[in-house]
Amino acid sequence: MSEELSRWTRAEAAEMRAMPFDRDVLRALVDYRFSAQGRRKAAGNQLGAIERRVDTAPDAFALRVLKEDFSIVEKKADRAIVAMVEAHEAGRWAVSIEGVGHTFAGVLLAYVDIRICTTAGKLWRFFGVDPTCKWEKGKKRPYFALGKTVTWQIGESFKKLGADSPCLYAQLYRTRKAQEVERNDAGTFREQALARLEEATRKKWSISPLQRETWAGGKLQPIGLDLRAGRYAAKMFLSHFHHVLHEVELGCPPAVPYILGPGGHADFIPPPIWRG
Repeated sequence: MSEELSRWTRAEAAEMRAMPFDRDVLRALVDYRFSAQGRRKAAGNQLGAIERRVDTAPDAFALRVLKEDFSIVEKKADRAIVAMVEAHEAGRWAVSIEGVGHTFAGVLLAYVDIRICTTAGKLWRFFGVDPTCKWEKGKKRPYFALGKTVTWQIGESFKKLGADSPCLYAQLYRTRKAQEVERNDAGTFREQALARLEEATRKKWSISPLQRETWAGGKLQPIGLDLRAGRYAAKMFLSHFHHVLHEVELGCPPAVPYILGPGGHADFIPPPIWRG
């Protein structure tokens, strides 16, 4: 954490390190951080358009100033998030995992209430990675949008780790990817592929001839298989974060799923690098 806070004054850095964990404060910091990031990117995009002469703004000075100001807010929020995450044992566990940074851990700690997300399944649903949870047209979004985005980013982060990485989740991604490819080649996903083609046709999606041919042949696309494997690894991480947070905040591990109890199969994978 000292490296992350190195650009602060000594007084500011000392005060940040001494901050106690406060979920409401962390939630505000996360919101400010992503809001500033979005505005910084918007200003940057407009500046790029001006440079390419596709935007007619006569003077980009104000935009450059705003972009820099939003960047400062984003960086300061990031450093405050680092301090808050380090103040929570579950946060320290999360960032001990290769590929998981303080921003990801900050979103999890800020928005996951273990008394509401009592099971890993409820956490998956809240973060938009429960396949049975659909966002129907005209209905309120049934999941936390930022949580779904962060889950995808975590999966992508695990994908980028090298084949020799000892990270459990990177290993799970590679193993799952091989399984998904094997099942796809065997025609296991035929019904899903045909259903996807039917939906694309019914909703008049713009799809390529290759997509149409692949789905019509009863196969999912390679990119879809990759996304499924990344999502699997990210969901396992979310399950483990839920387990750790439950132990830290409630003093005991979560209930064992029925299938892992008497009569079930023992395939429970414990959280890595955890005292429990």
